[in-house]
Amino acid sequence: MNRPWLTAGAVVVALGVAALTIGPSPGEVLFTLARSVPGLDELSVPTVEMWANILLFVPVALLLAAAAPRLSGVLVWLICTAASAGVETVQLVLPGRESTVRDIVHNSAGAALGVLLHTLVSRWRSRSPR
Repeated sequence: MNRPWLTAGAVVVALGVAALTIGPSPGEVLFTLARSVPGLDELSVPTVEMWANILLFVPVALLLAAAAPRLSGVLVWLICTAASAGVETVQLVLPGRESTVRDIVHNSAGAALGVLLHTLVSRWRSRSPR
């Protein structure tokens, strides 16, 4: 895959994450959307928030790992975790935003999933005949 496109994708995703985490809280919209899906109408706000925080960092880590293949998976995960901690630190001073260690843990779990997904896809691609 072409690295400039991966880098551009990683930047776009990072900007999207910044908009979602620094701007007005999308929590109520996400909660309403999740509850409108049949079978998900029993979800609680904390459950929706947890999964949103996990899923938020999967594409960030996946694209960062793909765009910078010389970085180890651990380093990609650490960068994503540091970015999450930075976001939570900024949220301390933003009105209407709540900063929690729990969000960092969930974002870090999402980053770990993104790194794992990249590792699995890379191994699969290297073993498949071309």
